[in-house]
Amino acid sequence: MAGLSLDDFFAKFKQLLHEAGVPLDDKGTIETLKHAMAKGLTSAIINSPTFDPTAEVPWTFKQWEEQACKSHLKWKAAAKFTQTCQGLFQAFKLSPKQTHGRNNNQGRNSNWGNNNYG
Repeated sequence: MAGLSLDDFFAKFKQLLHEAGVPLDDKGTIETLKHAMAKGLTSAIINSPTFDPTAEVPWTFKQWEEQACKSHLKWKAAAKFTQTCQGLFQAFKLSPKQTHGRNNNQGRNSNWGNNNYG
Protein backbone atom coordinates (compact mmCIF):
# COMPACT_ATOMS: atom_id res chain seq x y z
CA MET A 1 0.00 0.00 0.00
CA ALA A 2 2.92 2.24 -0.74
CA GLY A 3 2.15 5.77 -1.78
CA LEU A 4 -0.98 6.12 0.36
CA SER A 5 -1.35 8.61 3.18
CA LEU A 6 -1.59 6.97 6.59
CA ASP A 7 -5.33 7.70 6.78
CA ASP A 8 -5.86 6.21 3.32
CA PHE A 9 -3.71 3.21 4.24
CA PHE A 10 -5.85 2.41 7.29
CA ALA A 11 -9.10 3.04 5.42
CA LYS A 12 -8.06 0.67 2.60
CA PHE A 13 -6.72 -1.92 5.03
CA LYS A 14 -10.00 -1.93 7.00
CA GLN A 15 -12.02 -2.07 3.77
CA LEU A 16 -10.10 -5.14 2.61
CA LEU A 17 -10.56 -6.82 6.00
CA HIS A 18 -14.29 -6.10 5.90
CA GLU A 19 -14.63 -7.46 2.36
CA ALA A 20 -12.75 -10.61 3.38
CA GLY A 21 -14.80 -11.00 6.57
CA VAL A 22 -11.69 -10.92 8.74
CA PRO A 23 -12.01 -9.44 12.25
CA LEU A 24 -9.90 -6.35 13.00
CA ASP A 25 -8.47 -7.73 16.24
CA ASP A 26 -7.57 -11.16 14.90
CA LYS A 27 -3.97 -12.10 15.70
CA GLY A 28 -3.27 -12.68 12.01
CA THR A 29 -4.72 -9.28 11.16
CA ILE A 30 -2.38 -7.54 13.59
CA GLU A 31 0.62 -9.48 12.24
CA THR A 32 -0.37 -8.57 8.67
CA LEU A 33 -0.76 -4.93 9.72
CA LYS A 34 2.73 -4.88 11.24
CA HIS A 35 4.20 -6.13 7.96
CA ALA A 36 2.02 -3.92 5.74
CA MET A 37 3.08 -0.68 7.42
CA ALA A 38 6.42 0.95 6.66
CA LYS A 39 9.19 -0.81 8.57
CA GLY A 40 10.20 2.41 10.36
CA LEU A 41 6.64 3.07 11.50
CA THR A 42 6.22 -0.46 12.87
CA SER A 43 9.54 -0.10 14.69
CA ALA A 44 8.50 3.27 16.13
CA ILE A 45 5.28 1.73 17.46
CA ILE A 46 7.08 -1.24 18.99
CA ASN A 47 9.63 1.12 20.57
CA SER A 48 6.94 3.45 21.95
CA PRO A 49 6.77 3.61 25.75
CA THR A 50 3.18 2.34 25.81
CA PHE A 51 3.81 -0.85 23.83
CA ASP A 52 4.37 -3.95 25.97
CA PRO A 53 5.10 -7.12 23.98
CA THR A 54 4.71 -9.20 27.15
CA ALA A 55 1.21 -7.97 27.97
CA GLU A 56 -1.34 -10.72 28.55
CA VAL A 57 -3.85 -8.94 26.33
CA PRO A 58 -2.30 -7.97 22.98
CA TRP A 59 -2.98 -4.57 21.49
CA THR A 60 -6.16 -4.14 19.50
CA PHE A 61 -6.24 -2.92 15.93
CA LYS A 62 -7.47 0.44 17.21
CA GLN A 63 -4.47 0.74 19.55
CA TRP A 64 -2.11 -0.02 16.66
CA GLU A 65 -3.87 2.54 14.47
CA GLU A 66 -3.81 5.25 17.16
CA GLN A 67 -0.14 4.68 17.96
CA ALA A 68 0.71 4.67 14.25
CA CYS A 69 -0.90 8.11 13.91
CA LYS A 70 0.98 9.44 16.97
CA SER A 71 4.29 8.00 15.76
CA HIS A 72 3.72 9.40 12.28
CA LEU A 73 3.03 12.87 13.70
CA LYS A 74 6.26 12.68 15.72
CA TRP A 75 8.15 11.65 12.59
CA LYS A 76 6.64 14.57 10.64
CA ALA A 77 7.59 17.02 13.41
CA ALA A 78 11.16 15.69 13.46
CA ALA A 79 11.36 15.86 9.67
CA LYS A 80 10.15 19.46 9.69
CA PHE A 81 12.71 20.36 12.36
CA THR A 82 15.48 18.67 10.36
CA GLN A 83 14.44 20.52 7.21
CA THR A 84 14.44 23.83 9.11
CA CYS A 85 17.91 23.15 10.48
CA GLN A 86 19.20 22.18 7.05
CA GLY A 87 17.71 25.38 5.64
CA LEU A 88 19.52 27.46 8.26
CA PHE A 89 22.82 25.74 7.54
CA GLN A 90 22.32 26.36 3.81
CA ALA A 91 21.35 29.99 4.40
CA PHE A 92 24.60 30.59 6.29
CA LYS A 93 26.58 28.35 3.94
CA LEU A 94 27.66 26.05 6.76
CA SER A 95 27.68 22.33 7.22
CA PRO A 96 26.34 20.82 10.46
CA LYS A 97 29.83 19.58 11.43
CA GLN A 98 31.70 22.78 10.57
CA THR A 99 33.41 24.32 13.62
CA HIS A 100 35.45 27.10 11.93
CA GLY A 101 38.64 25.88 13.56
CA ARG A 102 37.38 26.28 17.10
CA ASN A 103 38.14 23.67 19.69
CA ASN A 104 34.91 21.87 20.59
CA ASN A 105 35.57 22.54 24.29
CA GLN A 106 36.09 26.28 23.81
CA GLY A 107 33.84 28.24 26.12
CA ARG A 108 32.96 25.20 28.19
CA ASN A 109 33.98 24.44 31.72
CA SER A 110 36.67 21.79 31.42
CA ASN A 111 35.25 20.05 34.49
CA TRP A 112 31.76 19.87 33.04
CA GLY A 113 30.28 16.50 33.86
CA ASN A 114 32.49 15.90 36.85
CA ASN A 115 30.62 15.50 40.09
CA ASN A 116 33.15 17.44 42.19
CA TYR A 117 30.82 19.90 43.86
CA GLY A 118 32.57 20.05 47.19
